[in-house]
Amino acid sequence: MMFKEIRLLVLVIFVISSFTSYSQQYFIKGQIVDDNQESVPFALVSAFQEGDSLATKSINSDMEGSFSLPVPNGQYIVYVRFFSFKTKTIPNVQVSNRDVDLGVITLIPETQQLDEVVIVTEKNQMKLDLDKRVYNVSENLSNAGTNATDILENLPSVSVDVDGNVSLRGSENVQVLIDGKPSGMVGSDLAGLSQIQGSMIEKIEIITNPSSRYDAQGGAGIINIVLKKERENGLNGSFEATVGYPDKHQTSLNLNYRTKKINLFTGIGVNYRNTPGIGTTNQTFYEEDSVFYYQKDNLRQRGGLGYNLQLGSDFFVNKYNTVTLTGLYRQSKGDNSAINTYTDYDENNVFFGRSVREDDEVERKKLVEGSIRHEKTFKKKDQKWTNFMKIVESDDRENSVITQNFTTIPDSLLNQFSGNTEDEFNFFAQSDYVQPVGENGRMEAGVKSSFRVIENSFSVEQQTSTGELVVLPAYNNDFRYNENIHAAYVQYGNKINKFSYQLGVRSEYSDITTTLLKTNEVNHREYVNFFPSVFLSTELDSNSTLQWSYSRRISRPRFRHLLPFYSFNDNRNLFTGNPNLNPEFTNSFEVGYLRYLKKGSFLPSIYYRHSTGVIQRITLSDSLGITQTLPVNLASEHAFGLELTGNYDVYKWWKKSGSVSIFNTTINCSYGDYQLNRTAFGWRAQLTSKITLDKKTTFQAMGHYMSPQNSTQGSRKSMSSLDLALSRDVLKKKGTLVFSVRDVFNSRRWRNIVDTESYYLESDYLRNKRQYTLTFTYHLNPPKRKGKEKIGGGNDMMEDGDF
Repeated sequence: MMFKEIRLLVLVIFVISSFTSYSQQYFIKGQIVDDNQESVPFALVSAFQEGDSLATKSINSDMEGSFSLPVPNGQYIVYVRFFSFKTKTIPNVQVSNRDVDLGVITLIPETQQLDEVVIVTEKNQMKLDLDKRVYNVSENLSNAGTNATDILENLPSVSVDVDGNVSLRGSENVQVLIDGKPSGMVGSDLAGLSQIQGSMIEKIEIITNPSSRYDAQGGAGIINIVLKKERENGLNGSFEATVGYPDKHQTSLNLNYRTKKINLFTGIGVNYRNTPGIGTTNQTFYEEDSVFYYQKDNLRQRGGLGYNLQLGSDFFVNKYNTVTLTGLYRQSKGDNSAINTYTDYDENNVFFGRSVREDDEVERKKLVEGSIRHEKTFKKKDQKWTNFMKIVESDDRENSVITQNFTTIPDSLLNQFSGNTEDEFNFFAQSDYVQPVGENGRMEAGVKSSFRVIENSFSVEQQTSTGELVVLPAYNNDFRYNENIHAAYVQYGNKINKFSYQLGVRSEYSDITTTLLKTNEVNHREYVNFFPSVFLSTELDSNSTLQWSYSRRISRPRFRHLLPFYSFNDNRNLFTGNPNLNPEFTNSFEVGYLRYLKKGSFLPSIYYRHSTGVIQRITLSDSLGITQTLPVNLASEHAFGLELTGNYDVYKWWKKSGSVSIFNTTINCSYGDYQLNRTAFGWRAQLTSKITLDKKTTFQAMGHYMSPQNSTQGSRKSMSSLDLALSRDVLKKKGTLVFSVRDVFNSRRWRNIVDTESYYLESDYLRNKRQYTLTFTYHLNPPKRKGKEKIGGGNDMMEDGDF
């Protein structure tokens, strides 16, 4: 492969940043969190010298809850104050020719009663910020024993269709990251999400309008999956085992050992699943002098055995330098089957034929991923330099044995064999620097380069009457995808009284080549684009903030959108790619108002997106009753939306969270002979209710609803579902049992209509049947907190999700 030299170079070269020295200052430092261990921004920190009634210095914590208060030598009393929290008093803080780190300081709400017993608390399932929404998915009972795809399916504004395509606010142009970085765990077509066990995930961040710091890919925004990593000293970890019906069995072990000098972490997971799905499609074809139609009944099973191993270590070289090494290995063998039964009728609705097509597929996947990260902090508060490199290699092979029997024709048996291989190599490196400016200013800059090569071969062979295998030329191709992207960004932010702003611009150079090797068809794309971003916010009072934001984004075609063919299990309905796709560009505007309530929070937001070169899937038909669904660039799209998201603690024992999204999309274009101008209005809602029945037992119900909505060539019908879960603490609260029922009424069905001049389709698909699971989780050395908080513990030198 052309990047062997790069791999060798990466193995032997990694330059550790110079240890820069600055003039000596003395600071009282710390990080402020609430009782859920979430950061508290804008808290007031004041230092009083012993015997002095006037504060020597005061400062507000930043967005991460961190502060660095400059003071001369002396002995101080430090007060930490924030609205609706009890004032924290820290006496006897001695500054003597050195900085003093107070570590993590926890503020307690005014309403919470404290005593000398262990307080068991939980994080809110949802945390609202203006620039992102954070979902602590480990606190959602219905996520026990699930995978990343299942979890995303339950998040507001996110949907996963019957084919596993992920959408955000109705758009599939969304980028999915792991710990803030692209990862082979996701896969080139997001199929890898189903292999990420839910027990590995700590939280998911949804960023609808990213700043210039982030990759510009993903017109609808970014979904960042943050994996678990313990921050407590000593040995910590958890073990989880799940049994489920239909077959969904998995077990995982996550361990973390942390000292002052090193942090070792590992995750091991094994899973076996066999997921059944069913569907029915009725298709009618209109010809000049005739009409005919058929019904397709589909039964399918997808699953198999998979396992993964992750190893990593943080080396705390000194107070200012941390080096992190991580490695991941994943392998799986899938046994998938599909049975399509076609029943044909003539123009008079008279039955004239039936055929049964069976596809038995064996899929083998292997992934190896390694990364190295160096973070350097400085004495100056918030100054940081981060360098990161990653290599990903994956191999995916699918082989199918297909038989088709025409039941109305004696001795008619069709044997076909399809093979699909996909090899990928991905390397990227980036460097980011943050420089504080003045008291509240912040300058950021960074560069990134990525190199990606994917090689795909697809072929279909058919057995003749003599037993000879003949390649079908129309379904035979070798495809190569080369993608080189180089980026640089700079942004600056500051705060003036209660007004904050952030201005940035990112430039990306894209060099993309697709090659059909058998026919030597080369398609080269090369372009430079600039992506500005603007964020303005003002604090209306101590509990509410208003923000306006703008960003420009790009959505490059996904790899599978470019493939000529990648599946042949249904020879009447072909799903193909389009090597001639161009990228889609989006200008996104959003206004949000964040209000913190005494018992919750509320975030209404209004957004508008204008996209050009929109990529949409359309369906074409021919006179033989064969349809082809492929992605194409449409002209333009206008999308308006209103979202209302919030959470509220009705009582101490009853918590609610939910969201409502109302949207309207207009597409203006035509493709070939098709006029595809459409206006689509729709809404969706989600409500979660969590009730603590007693000190050990919790019940949760989660409901979803999606309204009917027009699509490019037809419409999608409404969909609703209900998930239930019951948890019970055991083994002195070191263990938890969770029983859940997902999609109680088997109502999470995708029902679509396609209606053109020559073709009509109506389909009803259930991707996963009702799922029962029982999950047992055991925590090794779970962290405890007492009524009187202990000050200290040191600041973390690694930040999950740091981009």
